[in-house]
Amino acid sequence: MAKVVRLKTKGVSFNVADDGQRELFEHCEGKSNFSAYVKSLILRDILGEPVVPKVEPESQEADVNSFI
Repeated sequence: MAKVVRLKTKGVSFNVADDGQRELFEHCEGKSNFSAYVKSLILRDILGEPVVPKVEPESQEADVNSFI
């Protein structure tokens, strides 16, 4: 006898007229499996894993004005 698969879905809407939401949408567009990506984020939230902020490297250029 075949096993019955029961799937439930949740939709996510992005208002691309809003800069912040458009950035989220564009980020998600780069994911090959959006469903798995969202599930991994939910699991991290459940497990209480901290979100690591993205840190931009400091410029290595010397500020000559600081020597005056």
